[in-house]
Amino acid sequence: MERTTTWCNVVVRAVDDDTTIVEAFDPDVMLGLSDAEALRLVADDAKQRLGAVLAALAA
Repeated sequence: MERTTTWCNVVVRAVDDDTTIVEAFDPDVMLGLSDAEALRLVADDAKQRLGAVLAALAA
């Protein structure tokens, strides 16, 4: 069984007692390391999921 693994780095920082910053690495950047179509599918899915999470946190 072949596995494709991607790392979607997320950083959570406390700026002060009332402010937290959440940042996510763009999964599309990882595509520069491989031309595998399977990686494109995983990156697209990760980007949608991370975008939804960041949008929910901003609301």
